[in-house]
Amino acid sequence: MADTNKTYAQFNAITVTGRIFHAEIPKGRDFLAVTVISTLENDGQSINFTFNNSNGLKALFEKGFLAVGRTVTITGHVNRVAETYEKDGKLLMKARPEIHLKGVQILDGGLGPMPKAAEVNTTGVEVTMEPKAPVAAAALDPAQM
Repeated sequence: MADTNKTYAQFNAITVTGRIFHAEIPKGRDFLAVTVISTLENDGQSINFTFNNSNGLKALFEKGFLAVGRTVTITGHVNRVAETYEKDGKLLMKARPEIHLKGVQILDGGLGPMPKAAEVNTTGVEVTMEPKAPVAAAALDPAQM
């Protein structure tokens, strides 16, 4: 007799804090692919958490808020876990175990510090200064010359 018991997904939601290791919108696609790297314990193993998003987080990325190196706290449902991959018919180990999440959100307070390089990006920023009146040479202190 055939097994008639159907299995159903459990809730399996997790919250993880880590750094954005990679984030891109793949060429010709309309979604964001993100890898967040997190260390499990002090001086211990790191693990990759991956997810895709095509709405709110994608918009944050397009505005520059999800730069590589930024600390984030993400919440999502576990979709799959992998430690190996296949290439040219060979089974190889990944550099770090990977947990793929779905339905990922960054809740209030989940955006942490930006990396220093991203904080000082001033490309395209217009700077305006108020002109100052010239200082007469007689008004200068001779000790400063």
